[in-house]
Amino acid sequence: MVLQGTPGVQTGEAYLESRRGDLFIFPAKTAHDQRCRGRWRTLCVLFANTGRLIEETPRVVGCARESRIRRWMEELAVLHSSSVPAIVSDCLLLALLTQIGHFEDSLKTMAALPPALAKAVRFLEQRAGGEVDAGALVRHAGVSYSRLGALFRAHFGCAPLQYHQRLRMDLAKRLLLNPYASIDEIAGQAGFADANYFCRLFRKVHGVAPGKWRREAMARPPAAARPGGVLC
Repeated sequence: MVLQGTPGVQTGEAYLESRRGDLFIFPAKTAHDQRCRGRWRTLCVLFANTGRLIEETPRVVGCARESRIRRWMEELAVLHSSSVPAIVSDCLLLALLTQIGHFEDSLKTMAALPPALAKAVRFLEQRAGGEVDAGALVRHAGVSYSRLGALFRAHFGCAPLQYHQRLRMDLAKRLLLNPYASIDEIAGQAGFADANYFCRLFRKVHGVAPGKWRREAMARPPAAARPGGVLC
């Protein structure tokens, strides 16, 4: 990950340019030569990709706006030089690789959408934890609400604010995986001032109350195996 400067990497016949916040990804045994004019600083993580966690092709991913990826990379460096058990850094590495894969999938999805729709989706995703003003949404997308509604229905089968509701409900499911957070706290983090309304809406969308959904989710065994990795 590029923390400072604009290093480039030559790999085979391809030359990959970068800017601050970008992420270079190289499969094992890929010959590559980093070059940069001026000061530069990067963070490197080496790991064994024991599963299809991320695509194995040399590339650069623009992650400047994805703060979690940079933050988790930096936290891996701290963990590597500390005395915490290895399983802690292994779990963070798994979370990092999963997030990178999710982020790349999102980029591919956005690239296939009409520009106005892609802008609107990003706008809603960035505000999944709160209310959204329809006027602000259409101003950001640059089209009328009727046009935006037609785009959402064509691609997602629902209106823009219904899509935003789905995002909030998905956020609520992720928050419910924290066993120490109360339902009231989760409702607030998902942008609902009324916890009772949140519970009714969650049941309507997911077919089960939030508390029962959490108990059932906690009872399921984890699906992913831990990757091994080292940081240099």
